[in-house]
Amino acid sequence: GTLLINVLFVKFLLKQLVFSGYLDDKFSWFAVKKTDIPNLKIGQEPFHKGFFDKVDFIGVSKFFITGSLVILIGGILVSGINLSQGKGLMNFGIDFSSGKKITVLSDTALNESALKTEFTELGVKNFSIQFSGTKIANITTKEALSRTTLDTISEAMLQKYGNASNDSVVTPIVGGELVKTAVILSFLAWILMLAYIAFRFELDYAVGMIVALVHDVLIVMAVFSIFRLEVNTEFVSVILAIIGYSCDDTIVIFDRIRENMNNWRKPRITHDDYRMIVNESLGAVAQRSLYNTVTTLIPIVFLLVMGSSAIFTFNFAMFIGLVSGAYSSIFIAAQLWYYIRIHKKDKPMKKVKKSRHREELDEMTIIGVND
Repeated sequence: GTLLINVLFVKFLLKQLVFSGYLDDKFSWFAVKKTDIPNLKIGQEPFHKGFFDKVDFIGVSKFFITGSLVILIGGILVSGINLSQGKGLMNFGIDFSSGKKITVLSDTALNESALKTEFTELGVKNFSIQFSGTKIANITTKEALSRTTLDTISEAMLQKYGNASNDSVVTPIVGGELVKTAVILSFLAWILMLAYIAFRFELDYAVGMIVALVHDVLIVMAVFSIFRLEVNTEFVSVILAIIGYSCDDTIVIFDRIRENMNNWRKPRITHDDYRMIVNESLGAVAQRSLYNTVTTLIPIVFLLVMGSSAIFTFNFAMFIGLVSGAYSSIFIAAQLWYYIRIHKKDKPMKKVKKSRHREELDEMTIIGVND
């Protein structure tokens, strides 16, 4: 509700500002030179279409697709090798396997480095720490700890922090149910998105988007498999977040492609025309996608460098997913749409009559600002 109100309110304010005429001669505010603005009355085309208007996205896409295939094949090979050695396809955390959970309660603020040192000295080797506030820490491990070891840990925590630690057995039931629910919701979301995009655009647009979303999920899983990073419940939440991010970016690109398709002047579109449409559309929105991705990655990078090691896996998964989602929208979704189109039977294009209002909106389009 709050988001909707804010969007509508900001839209109303911007509309009033635009129609007030106050911004009519403020080209420099938007990094636009007056000489770069075409005269639409005499049919001039835009002089500056963005920094990527000369890039052949169709041509360079093969390098990105090859890179994705290398990562996916690498992930499959590493998973197969680990499975043959009895280590499992991926490094599943305690959420998806049996283990021990030790809760440490302190009267003062806990220190992660001190806890790591103490538990290592007490004989616990492979474990992870997750804080709940500053005075409670949950230590989880898949190691089989004896009762004697657990009692020793409890006594050490009592002497160090004034409270004996509590231990419990963790089963994969909850984690399994979470994964099951996430998978069902993901497939349901993909089906609904497929239907929505097919309705709003066409079926080939929807196919391109779904393939790009599946690609993003598989890339993150492959990277986690290669580096044997722990897969826990936070990983599931990252996957769902990445799906939403990539979907938004792809819709913006497809909307520009559809707009250029509707404005195409020829009665039939050849293969070269489709290539030109895709390259021009991507060139117009690539700058926007780059800005969007960089501004989203900046806080993730800071969290990776300066954040707690307890959330490193979460941040790393977000970083890989955001990068994958950014380039899959441009170099996979749009390229798949192009591939489908050039293998379809050409149909005469319907002439789209532009309204006066539409022409006025096109005249105010600024690349990198409101494209």
